[in-house]
Amino acid sequence: MKNWKTYLAVPMLAAVFTFTGCNGELKEEAEKLKQQNEELKAGSKKDSLYIASMNSEMDELYANLDSMRAREERIRQASEKLRAKTMGGKEGSVTIDESFAQLEKLLAQNKNKIASLQKKLSESGQKNALLEKAMEEMRKQMEDKDAQINSMKEQVANLSKEVEGLKVQNATIVAEKQATDEKLTATTDALNTVFYAVGAKKDLEKKGLIDTRGLFKKLDGLAAGATDDAFVKGDKRYLKEISAGQGKAKNIELLPKRGGFELVEANGEVIIKITNADEFWKSKYVAVVIK
Repeated sequence: MKNWKTYLAVPMLAAVFTFTGCNGELKEEAEKLKQQNEELKAGSKKDSLYIASMNSEMDELYANLDSMRAREERIRQASEKLRAKTMGGKEGSVTIDESFAQLEKLLAQNKNKIASLQKKLSESGQKNALLEKAMEEMRKQMEDKDAQINSMKEQVANLSKEVEGLKVQNATIVAEKQATDEKLTATTDALNTVFYAVGAKKDLEKKGLIDTRGLFKKLDGLAAGATDDAFVKGDKRYLKEISAGQGKAKNIELLPKRGGFELVEANGEVIIKITNADEFWKSKYVAVVIK
């Protein structure tokens, strides 16, 4: 007859084996759940990084668009200044050419970036409606920009022709103005040119600059046949005094007679100081006769 303890031990052992088996399955299930959780976390992190990367590149696209708008504004302003003639042709051409070069560079960068983003989105196997819509809108914007740049180039080409025409017109105006200025300068110089001669009565008479009359050869005035070469040429705008040489003021006589001056003696020299040029040069010729 079996011991009662033996009958009691058998069910207890069975219970122990059953519990041990359940515990092992639970551990295995927990490990699986833990692994799945890690994979989900990794996937979530990867997705977050992917979205962040895509958003960063989209931000670069929008920044490039802002830069393109700034270049377009520079071209517009330069065109307006060229038409208004407030900017030189050379400066305007350089500004426009540089702006177009930067525009085309930014446009090419954006097109490449959009293509790269579309490829990444396609390869990722993810469906992100917002990103896809944003890139489609960006692609359309780039197409519009391309067309807009071509239109601007055409406008600038027409403007360049207009500017070239203005250059020719301006060159003609400049040449005419220069000729007019030269003529005006020559006329003004001629109007202000004066002639004077200083010398003893007999010397001036011998040179044919003055006439005398009578037995005592009284001064009669400037000789009618006197030529400009026999005088000293001056400019009444700057000629303030004439030296009459050594002597006394009382021995000095001016022909033809005139006003607008005073005789000053200084260190034995007589100086004719012109106090009123318009009055003194009513006659543009003067002979200073030393008696």
